[in-house]
Amino acid sequence: MGFASVNAFVCDTKNPCNLDSSNWYYNIYNCDQTPLRWCEHRFQNIEAQCGHLQLNELPPGCYIIVAIRKDQPKPIRTYPVLFQARCNEDVCLKLIPETIKIKLD
Repeated sequence: MGFASVNAFVCDTKNPCNLDSSNWYYNIYNCDQTPLRWCEHRFQNIEAQCGHLQLNELPPGCYIIVAIRKDQPKPIRTYPVLFQARCNEDVCLKLIPETIKIKLD
């Protein structure tokens, strides 16, 4: 069995075309919204400098990822993203902070 690798980035809190350079904390959940735990690994509260998370050993599965920026008086969260991790494949994600109001027609 091969692992998936994940690269995740967070958009700037004001402009989704740019990347944020703050530290964020990532949480990964199973698709049933329970915290992901596997063997000795816990995929909660993973600190990521400059908003970039790189995981090289994620078991295959369907997951939800969110990030939290804790350096503000009120923490900033990203919208949750559902993604599929497949054996021996790379996943690249860009998360949008909730400070960006999404207006889709």
